[in-house]
Amino acid sequence: GLCIVDEASQSLEPTTLVALARAGPGVRHLVLVGDHKQLPATVLSNIPEIGVSLFERLIDQGVEPTMLLEQRRMHSLIAEFPSAAFYDGRLVNAVP
Repeated sequence: GLCIVDEASQSLEPTTLVALARAGPGVRHLVLVGDHKQLPATVLSNIPEIGVSLFERLIDQGVEPTMLLEQRRMHSLIAEFPSAAFYDGRLVNAVP
């Protein structure tokens, strides 16, 4: 089986684990879709470890994420800044 968690970088570890548990014991693959360079989950706590997503924790432990290189959400002029500032200029604009 397969469990897909969208916006996984904004999903705290317990939330992701609930999704995985609800998917059932037949799950053999977990796909976490998200962007750890965007806004994290909102957490009202002074304990920094609580505000970490499983997605981010795995990346911090050395798991190499697969980056989607094509963006379709922003005008190309707007997309230039995040591409340069956060993604080493690797984002390709699929919109004019």
